Order: sequence, then C-alpha cells, then structure tokens
Amino acid sequence: MSGLLHEKLRDIPKEGDKIVIGSLRIIVEKVLGNKPEKIRIEKVGI
Repeated sequence: MSGLLHEKLRDIPKEGDKIVIGSLRIIVEKVLGNKPEKIRIEKVGI
C-alpha cells in the first residue's frame, strides 16, 4: 500500500492525504516517519 500511495501522490504520504482510484478513496490517517501506519479505505459513488 505504501508504494501505491507514493506512486499516486508523487511524494511521501502525509496525514490527511487522499487519493481516489476507481470507486475507492484512500485516506492516510497516521504516519510514522515516512511510512503510513493507518489508512482508511472508503467506497465512493455507487
């Protein structure tokens, strides 16, 4: 998941960063160092 976030954001993930891929929204909730520790995945637009 870290690699996907880094690729889509083109940067090191930070708390609060959001990306949308298809019908999924991925939100970075907690980062420790340069690594996301907690993420939330939500389904959008059904």
